[in-house]
Amino acid sequence: METVKEIPVIAKKVEVNILPSDAKVVGYIYETREYDSILRVEENRDLDNKHIKRLERRIAKKYIPTFIHTCVKKGKLVRKDGEHRSAALKNLGLPIFFFVEGGKQTDGEILSDIQGIQGSKPWKPINFIKSTAKNEKHPNHIYYKTLLSLIEEYDYKFAPSTIWALMGTGQESKGTLRFTDGTFTITPKQEVQVKKYCSMLADFGDKISFYGDRVFATAFIQIANTPKYDHSIMCSKIDRFKKIAGASVQECFKEFARVYNHFNRNKLKFTFICKM
Repeated sequence: METVKEIPVIAKKVEVNILPSDAKVVGYIYETREYDSILRVEENRDLDNKHIKRLERRIAKKYIPTFIHTCVKKGKLVRKDGEHRSAALKNLGLPIFFFVEGGKQTDGEILSDIQGIQGSKPWKPINFIKSTAKNEKHPNHIYYKTLLSLIEEYDYKFAPSTIWALMGTGQESKGTLRFTDGTFTITPKQEVQVKKYCSMLADFGDKISFYGDRVFATAFIQIANTPKYDHSIMCSKIDRFKKIAGASVQECFKEFARVYNHFNRNKLKFTFICKM
């Protein structure tokens, strides 16, 4: 692999007449080769080693510095953005240029920001769930411990957001699927209800590829809660489903309703409400 021959000057001072009329100095850019002094947020997404290698090759050909976004968490510097770049620069022995975000944030706010910055990239909220479930000092420890146990009980066939929605006891106004801070509770009765829904959805597993999808699950619950809904009837008719692999959730809803309504001799009419 090529090595970088020259490191560009970062943030040099220029003549005032070159700058926009309203330009002003607003902060500091730092440089370091003490790579491990800036910590990784434990609950952040997993690193992609292939992406790191791609960055190494690209940087080795031409080093165009970008700034690593950091902030202070519990008296330590942590990365908000730039995990892969930091790893690539460390492997190449090149300096990291970074800035430190001002202001104070809770752990949940930092995680929410990270998820927003990396919105189009792989993100695994399961990391945060596992970490919080182990942290007995966290105010939501019991809630996330229950959430994790349900995810594991069904062998990760349900997305974390699906279990979250099934547990969603009207508390989403206090926190969102970004897992921001909030105080959540779940009663034993609610936990039993979640297991009931998961078992019902799992009955469709061999026919519906996305039976663990949050949108499908929440729409199905609308029907499952209909007083006259008979789950045994639906399960007995499930073989009449068309091959719907790759179908959209809405297409699946229509077919689901058609099968149930038609082969139940129209004893009960229902329509799925799908909020995408």
